[in-house]
Amino acid sequence: MALKICKECKKEVSSKAKTCPNCGAPVPQNVGYGTIIALIFVFYIVYLVASSENKPPVAKTKSPKELALEQVNLVSFEWSKGGFGSVMEADFLISNEGNRDIKDIEINVNMLVKVERR
Repeated sequence: MALKICKECKKEVSSKAKTCPNCGAPVPQNVGYGTIIALIFVFYIVYLVASSENKPPVAKTKSPKELALEQVNLVSFEWSKGGFGSVMEADFLISNEGNRDIKDIEINVNMLVKVERR
């Protein structure tokens, strides 16, 4: 048990006492480390919220490739068998409405095929 000096009557008072037994003045209580950490955490959260509201939304700029690909359209496609009937071929008709040349086009085909075994 530690002793403190009362600020009113200048006599020793227990650090656990809420009031001075001599004059009745309130004894200030020490703030624990948990309280300090909690206050720092609350101020940090308030700072994060306040700083995120002040930032304007960032507009994503498109790359030249993305802009060019927006002008390319698939007009039609047709499936056929090739390679002695064991390979599927696809013919695509693609239009380019933009003013940029398209050098390479990647086409991904996802298809589920049922295979019959003999």
